[in-house]
Amino acid sequence: MYRQLAADYLHYLQWRERLFGGFLVLVGALVLAFYHTHKKDQAGELWFQFGWVIPLVGVVLSVMFFFLERRCQEVLRDRRRVAMTPNPAFQPTAASAFRLLAVPSSLRSSAAAEGERWADKDVLTVMRIPGRRARAAPISTLGLIVMLTLLAGARLADAQSAGDVRRIGYLSNTTLAGNRPLLVAFVEGLRDRGWIEGRNVAIEYRRAEGKSDRLPGLAEELVRLKVDVIVTLGTPPSVATKKATQAIPIVMVSAADPVRLGLVASLARPGGNVTGTSFDVGLEVFGKQLELFKEALPKLRRVAILSNAGNPAQEIAVGNVKVAAQSLGLQLQHLPVHRPTEFDGAFGAMRNKHADGLLVLVDAFFNLHRARLADLAAKNRLPSMFGFREFVDAGGLMSYGPSVSDIARRAAGFVDRILKGARPADLPVEQPTRFELVINLRTAKALGVSVPQPLLLRADQVVE
Repeated sequence: MYRQLAADYLHYLQWRERLFGGFLVLVGALVLAFYHTHKKDQAGELWFQFGWVIPLVGVVLSVMFFFLERRCQEVLRDRRRVAMTPNPAFQPTAASAFRLLAVPSSLRSSAAAEGERWADKDVLTVMRIPGRRARAAPISTLGLIVMLTLLAGARLADAQSAGDVRRIGYLSNTTLAGNRPLLVAFVEGLRDRGWIEGRNVAIEYRRAEGKSDRLPGLAEELVRLKVDVIVTLGTPPSVATKKATQAIPIVMVSAADPVRLGLVASLARPGGNVTGTSFDVGLEVFGKQLELFKEALPKLRRVAILSNAGNPAQEIAVGNVKVAAQSLGLQLQHLPVHRPTEFDGAFGAMRNKHADGLLVLVDAFFNLHRARLADLAAKNRLPSMFGFREFVDAGGLMSYGPSVSDIARRAAGFVDRILKGARPADLPVEQPTRFELVINLRTAKALGVSVPQPLLLRADQVVE
């Protein structure tokens, strides 16, 4: 009985080997097919990484099958002689003759001589199992080899195509934390279009960390790297990169008034090597900011304007704000700053002039120090209006301006078209189309400001 159970289990293992070998080949083919279909998106990457786990499971199961079969054969071999007892009354049948033909050649002659005297017919089955295993055992091994070959071949193909990895330069005037939301949205926008960082595209990051005088050197460094395209965040990086190269395509992100600054010939026909998105939203946006600010603060009369003296586009913006302020009957106090050490003096001047509110113009330099600006406004009990919602998240009262994620994804679209062969000169500059109003009720309560309910209902988001 023990020997019969071992024989049956050995048959079972051999059929498992056949099924497992076929399963490995099938799974390898499916993983490879899915990978080639979705190799440029995250799903393909996850499936391909999962596919490499399967061969490890296959190795473990193959080793397990091998030792189980070996143990079963030892049991059968040890008990073979006990089962081979003579039986003169035994008469060979067609079934036993068939089994006799299946016996390996090395055992066939002795089996033929003794077969008619063996009482246990199952002995012949036991004797032919090693021959069957010689054919069945390689199936799982072959399946494992085929699967490894398929997956390794795909990896090799990726390695050979590594030379096709495109390189993107990324220049900003902030730190990583200063523009993380925009950067995350930009990378996601690239991924949505099939450009995955670390696989078919590499991004060379260069950050001035609030020191505008470093921008020309960083721009020249990207030019020397011979990247395929340079993405510039804001006006100063765009101007510095334009001066550094006339050949490498440049995608500007939220550059103010690019026509007046000489970055492009016109928004519709940029010419040259620069295109992208512009924050040249015109007088109506600054007017909207002041209008919303006055609606939140009905007694608003005197507004302080904080601008970056190192950004040439800020002078243009201040001019637009002055025009908008006149139509609303507001008085302005312009306070340009060059560096963070001037913030305290600027807020002291606002306090001395009895400013009712603060408008901070959009600039990467201010975005880098948004937490400090929001804190200074709170300490001086000064309601504040900003151009990006990140300032409100940091503690500012309210913001009205373009969506950062929308701007970043538009920039990714420009990069995608340029990497596919489009010329910057043929790509019209785009302006923001999606604007959002965000209000921080916690800050309003701390300042003693009661924001009208109609304004809260119109807000895209209210921070409570």
